[in-house]
Amino acid sequence: MAPRFATAHLTFHNRARAGLRKSFTSLADEFLFIDENTRGILSLQRAADALTAIVHIGASSPVADVMFEAAKQSLGIPYDEADLRNYFCGDLVYKPPHETLVGIHAGSKSGMWLAKRWPYFPELAQRLRRRGIRVASFGLAEEYVEGTENRTGGTIESMCASMLDCTQFVSNDSGVMNIANALGIPMLALFAPTNVKTRLPLATTSDAIVLERDCAPCELKDPEGFSRGQCRCMADIDVSLVEARLLERMQAPAGIAAS
Repeated sequence: MAPRFATAHLTFHNRARAGLRKSFTSLADEFLFIDENTRGILSLQRAADALTAIVHIGASSPVADVMFEAAKQSLGIPYDEADLRNYFCGDLVYKPPHETLVGIHAGSKSGMWLAKRWPYFPELAQRLRRRGIRVASFGLAEEYVEGTENRTGGTIESMCASMLDCTQFVSNDSGVMNIANALGIPMLALFAPTNVKTRLPLATTSDAIVLERDCAPCELKDPEGFSRGQCRCMADIDVSLVEARLLERMQAPAGIAAS
């Protein structure tokens, strides 16, 4: 990437002399290469600027229409007026509740992403209930875990507001995981087939249990097998380990992820 930035810089900033631009080459095919690199890198920069300007998770903003229009022009992403009004959790503020409630998200996208689903959420919920700890399911209706409070279904907006009741959250690598992180809810994520280095949110309230195996994460080490849905390593994350880590986190000071 550095050479491309360099060629873009040369092409963009060096003025022509006597009608001829300065360059390190006089070959027509290399000029074409430089031109295309320059267009590509400037387009990438424009797209990056537009994306960083968009308010995260639809937070309301008086200039939201300007940001969405910049994204549309740079990336070709369409939007309508409803997108400017229907924000989800940008204006929500998390305050640790007084009553303990552990939220869980047992789902993920379908297809090959089913490999991200940890199969022991029902057992974890049962163990926590035996300790007198309330547990609630979030996500889609079909992701409900039997025996927990049912807070699945509904809109993203209503789910975000309901998640504020949680003192802790346990999730697969999923969109709901990222929402819990964005809200600032103490969150424990479970990783095996996907890459924790690029997918785990960065809030200090978020932490992860990561399966340590030579073949993990198969998203990187065996992408063909992962894309075919052959990975089953989430089942190797022991429920006792998750329970112990969660209980440890529940004893930690608010806002600090126990390690």
